[in-house]
Amino acid sequence: MPEGDYLKDTAVSGFHLAFDFLINVSHPLDKRWTFYTEVFTSQSFQAREKPIYTLDEALTYALSPNMQLDFGGNFCLNGVTPRAQLYTGLSQRF
Repeated sequence: MPEGDYLKDTAVSGFHLAFDFLINVSHPLDKRWTFYTEVFTSQSFQAREKPIYTLDEALTYALSPNMQLDFGGNFCLNGVTPRAQLYTGLSQRF
């Protein structure tokens, strides 16, 4: 899934391009549980910004057809982001 962004510069006035790319694979474990794995990168064209690479893992548990609990983590692959970012959440489809 590619994404292009036109972002405000952090150090000086102006804007720059950045592109995000990810590959996501999911697989249901049973009627309620689903496992996700993803490789993500963010490539900025602002001077001195390093690319970001992460491996992201998640589990979801369906509470109903329209609501689920989310459990996951994003894990740094190149020392640019925090080593691990863990999360939980509740998702509702409207």
